[in-house]
Amino acid sequence: GLRAVSFGTVVAAAATGATMQIPLAEIANLVEEVVPIPLEEKLRLAALVSPTSFLSGLGLVLAVVAIAPVAEELVFRGLLLPGIARGSGLGIGVFVSTLGFAIAHVRPASVVVAFVGGLVLAFTTVRTRSIVPSIIRSPSSGPRRPPVDDDGRPGCSPSARWRRGSSGRCGPSPRSRRPRTRASARARPSVPEGT
Repeated sequence: GLRAVSFGTVVAAAATGATMQIPLAEIANLVEEVVPIPLEEKLRLAALVSPTSFLSGLGLVLAVVAIAPVAEELVFRGLLLPGIARGSGLGIGVFVSTLGFAIAHVRPASVVVAFVGGLVLAFTTVRTRSIVPSIIRSPSSGPRRPPVDDDGRPGCSPSARWRRGSSGRCGPSPRSRRPRTRASARARPSVPEGT
């Protein structure tokens, strides 16, 4: 539950959450190489996490950093994990609650990342007998803004760009990229303001 933990545990949870950023981002990049995100979905996600005012930015921060992690931890590690563990054993409780947490994230890359991250969060909860460290760790290892190119169009992360070679192109993986003519390369669609 919401049992109090030491300040050292809080600091350790925040630090490990921050160090999970790069490995989880790389896992997401690998999954997106196999199951690419359509451009329309990238545009929707970019618009969703691009506040248009101070209040919408504040609401986004509260939703991503406070409300979502607390709600997720209460449901998956605070209710499901101990409830299932009591009836079926700790291993089953960890697996089922983590699988539910992952499936709730919908997109393939998010599901894989949430499953890996959820295992770490479940271990933290079991080890500390509190969801407080998992709540602290969760936003620091949680949702990231969809990668965008320098001109604001959805693209790929620097590590995915590096894996694709020296061209530095972002977008669909080389397997799914259609040949482009010189004219179509110049007439790239722009992202409308405020969408």
